[in-house]
Amino acid sequence: MKSYHTRCAHRESRLGTINKLGFFASSVMVAASAAYIYSPANRTYADSTATTRVSVDINRVIALTLDTDNLVLNAPAPTASGVFVQDSINANVTTNSLYGYELYFSTDGNSADMTHEDESIEDVIRSDFDGAITSSTMAANRWGYSLNGVNYMKIPVVATPQVIKDIEQYPTEAEKQTEIYIGAKISSAIASGAYSSSLVFTAVAHSGPDES
Repeated sequence: MKSYHTRCAHRESRLGTINKLGFFASSVMVAASAAYIYSPANRTYADSTATTRVSVDINRVIALTLDTDNLVLNAPAPTASGVFVQDSINANVTTNSLYGYELYFSTDGNSADMTHEDESIEDVIRSDFDGAITSSTMAANRWGYSLNGVNYMKIPVVATPQVIKDIEQYPTEAEKQTEIYIGAKISSAIASGAYSSSLVFTAVAHSGPDES
């Protein structure tokens, strides 16, 4: 009985040795294969790069708004020599032009006269003087415009609009605003009622030196 068990034990020991040797040999083969597959010396790599530039081309835009579309100058008690009245219009220009803009001003026709709402009334309020005048030197039943509220000039007609602002760089917030004073001296020599004229403001964005 003991001898049998001894032989069996010896046999199992040999099998274990053989199995261990076989496993080790297989491990060596697998490791060698892995080294072959992943070895940089057995591979050739190629690199390729490319770049692209992305840009945005923004066109010039401009917008103009006025704070009123109906400016009313009220002369409640005109005198024989005339009473001066004035008020102002605020023009707001918005533009993205790096080179600024111009603001033009004129009547909408070829006459600068204010005419009566009743077409049968022939009295008019004219704007026919030359140079700059003040409220005290303005003749009766005349009207004009001013950029400082003191010195008045005649109203330009549509054929010869007046540039009232010219900005040559990207405008600041203050440079986007323009206040235009409208003044008139009214006497009792003309008929009462409403006299009117239409004024046109035009804003144009400047182009750059390399732009058309």
